[in-house]
Amino acid sequence: MNAHIPFGYRIEEGKAVIDEEKAEQLQVLFQSCASGLSILESIRISKIQKTHSQAGKYLQDTRYLGTDYYPKIIEKYVFNQAQLVRNERNKKLRKGGWRKPEAENRPGKVFNLGEVPKRFTDPFEQASYAYSLIERMD
Repeated sequence: MNAHIPFGYRIEEGKAVIDEEKAEQLQVLFQSCASGLSILESIRISKIQKTHSQAGKYLQDTRYLGTDYYPKIIEKYVFNQAQLVRNERNKKLRKGGWRKPEAENRPGKVFNLGEVPKRFTDPFEQASYAYSLIERMD
């Protein structure tokens, strides 16, 4: 099996054709997500033996909408609804793009570390010693 062929398709005589069993599983996955179920619950219902991460990639793969090479498996409105539900869930769970706001014009801390004489042969002891010599300059 070629790993570059999207789940739900197989190649016959140089053309991508729909694997009916896998395509039906994909349709259940998309419809379940579009109805508001989590990816894990949708995986369970669809009986796709894949990870959360892999199913998430399937849900973003626009080839399922049909291309010049790949026949359509998923209707556009189902695909779009699944994206909308996933994006809303991600916002609610603070995933995918949420970042801690940066402090405005806060000066950084300034530290001073002069010459560090070598006192220990053990690198961990030497590092601990060097760390003890750091002075905060406020």
